[in-house]
Amino acid sequence: MEKERKHLLDTLKEDFKAKIIELKRNFEEEYANSSKEVMDELSDIFKAQKKKVKELYKAEKKEVKSASYTRMREIQENDVDHLPTDVASSGSLVKEAKQHLGTPYKYGGSSKQGFDCSGFVKYVYGRQGIDLPQVSGDQANSGMKVSLANSRPGDLLFFSHGGNKIDHVGIVLKNEGETLEMIHASSSKGVIKTEVNSSVYWKRRLKKARRVN
Repeated sequence: MEKERKHLLDTLKEDFKAKIIELKRNFEEEYANSSKEVMDELSDIFKAQKKKVKELYKAEKKEVKSASYTRMREIQENDVDHLPTDVASSGSLVKEAKQHLGTPYKYGGSSKQGFDCSGFVKYVYGRQGIDLPQVSGDQANSGMKVSLANSRPGDLLFFSHGGNKIDHVGIVLKNEGETLEMIHASSSKGVIKTEVNSSVYWKRRLKKARRVN
């Protein structure tokens, strides 16, 4: 039993190291060309996420150390030899979103076969373990409100084609200076990138930003 316990503890330690390396790599890959101001803010986000991973590791380690023989068997049978993966970074969320560029538009769609705007957002966030409502109007009430100026990669942008009723949503890819880029499912082109501020169509319809992750 002690041999099994040591094996699980060693595996946890290795997974913890791998998770931190992956987290750091995601940030470096996604934001290598960002401004110093953005990098400073992202550095704080990275530190917070690193802290959360460390806390999860400590909790798992504590459980394994005090686990009974029966619990040890459950851990082995369920192959629970890795850290929980509920740490959703904006880097991994954006990376997931980009993988679906070119996917066709499908009304009500929320799978790789086709997305509408809210279905795309729900799918991408769902891949990070975050469950969002199905429609954009309800998604607009999720998370917390942030100013458009302070929106960052992974945040949600909401639009209205008439009045204040939200009927479109996209995910921020970049917000630097005059550049506000999003990825979204367009009814005419499918999943694409759009620079909001240089598009008269989207800029005039932009209503607000929300932060869920």
